[in-house]
Amino acid sequence: MSSSEIDAAVRERLSSGGSLYELDGDLLRQLQPDFIVTQGLCDVCAVSESDVRSVTRSLAVQPEILSLNPNSLSDVLATVEQVGESVGMISQGRAAAAELRRRVEQVRERSRSVGSQPKVVLLEWLDPPFSAGH
Repeated sequence: MSSSEIDAAVRERLSSGGSLYELDGDLLRQLQPDFIVTQGLCDVCAVSESDVRSVTRSLAVQPEILSLNPNSLSDVLATVEQVGESVGMISQGRAAAAELRRRVEQVRERSRSVGSQPKVVLLEWLDPPFSAGH
């Protein structure tokens, strides 16, 4: 399908109350997870939090659902710590986030010495086309 055809199909499915993904409830029952990590930023990118909650209601033991919604790099790094805290691995979560912050700072330092900084465009979705008013 083209990007515009995918966009139309996704919009139709979501507007009719449908979901793009289906969770395997039988597999979740087998796995018996203590935690499920999901995100609530985009129902197109991943299974919706409401679908996760709906399926987990049928499980004998209710897992803790961590719905992460980072909007920036610093938010992403904070969620690493949040997951560590939630699963009882506070020091490991903090250490992992600190290491990622250190690596980001290394990139920041290296980029300061770059003579000219390139202009970059990130295209995540090609159709419908981007317009200046949005």
